[in-house]
Amino acid sequence: MSRSSVTTALIATAIAALVVITGAAASSARGERALLASDDALAKGDTLGAVLAARAAAEAYAPFSSVARRGFEKLESLAQDADGHGDLATASAARRAHGAAARETGASTPSDLGRGAVVPSWVLVVVTLVSAATAFAAARFVATRRA
Repeated sequence: MSRSSVTTALIATAIAALVVITGAAASSARGERALLASDDALAKGDTLGAVLAARAAAEAYAPFSSVARRGFEKLESLAQDADGHGDLATASAARRAHGAAARETGASTPSDLGRGAVVPSWVLVVVTLVSAATAFAAARFVATRRA
């Protein structure tokens, strides 16, 4: 490969890594804020607000972050607590939120998050961009060899 092709590939890889790291950090921070909002809503007696915020946390998957798992666990806890108090509406809302978050993330259980069973859409976009940049660099290399 020519020096410019290698440079292009390295730059594309560095940009992709930066995008992945930035996306993961933003998603994790968003999830942490959602968990705090859920706790705050629960402290104020707003169980529906707590469920909605916990769902947002469960959907905030980021590699190497526990925030989504903790969001799922919070939803399970809210459903069980509501069941224990006879609040079927909140229990049902928490279970529906759990299911919706599972569909959104691709995780059927919180343990799926730790096994790498989840691939967020932004990671797929980055992989596509890196593949395109690599293909472009390879095409440039082939074109310079033929010229």
